[in-house]
Formats: sequence, structure tokens, C-alpha cells
Amino acid sequence: MNDLPRWTVNHVGLLVTDIEVMKKFYTDVMGFQVTDRGPVADTELMFLGRDPTDHHQIVLIPGRPEGSYNVVNHIALDFSQDDAAIDRVTRERFGDDPSFRTIEAWRQRAFGSEAAE
Repeated sequence: MNDLPRWTVNHVGLLVTDIEVMKKFYTDVMGFQVTDRGPVADTELMFLGRDPTDHHQIVLIPGRPEGSYNVVNHIALDFSQDDAAIDRVTRERFGDDPSFRTIEAWRQRAFGSEAAE
């Protein structure tokens, strides 16, 4: 029996200095399509995808400082199909706090009671 969690990479967020240059690379060279773009806080994000069943696999985030800098802003992993992994990670991080015992509790705590309905 494999005890490792089942997960997939949901998307990667990349910090960029020139969002239009990176758009051209990912669309013209890598075959992605712009699936969405819009303002978030004080910047505009661009979402790119190759899989039509997902909103995006890459999000381009303007504002990377010039020079040497880590371009990876975040990597989002999806554990939603592995309840045992979610339980293991939850127990490791939060112990036996009952407010984190179920997906519904996570959603309610994160987004309010209407999200759990």
C-alpha cells in the first residue's frame, strides 16, 4: 500500500517583470491561451491555460524586481481527492482542533457559513 498522498499540481504563480513579453512566450512558444485577466489589489494578473477543463495552470504576476530574484510566487497543489492526506496534513499542522477536521469546516472557517452549504 502506498502511503504517500495523492495530489496534482493545480497551478504555478510566476512573478514577471514584463507581463506582455511573458504572455507572448507562453502563448506563441508554449501553446497556452489567456483564459482570464483582471485586477487584484494594485496589479493585474494574467491567467494562462492549456487544459480547457481548468481555469488556468499558470498565473503571471507583475512586479518582479530586476536582477536576481526567485520568479516562483507560489505552487498550488490539489489534495481534494485524498481525504486521508488532508486529514494527515491537518493533524500535523493543527493537532486535534475540531474546527479543521473536515473539508466543510475548512471552507466554513475560510469563507464563512454560506460556503459550507
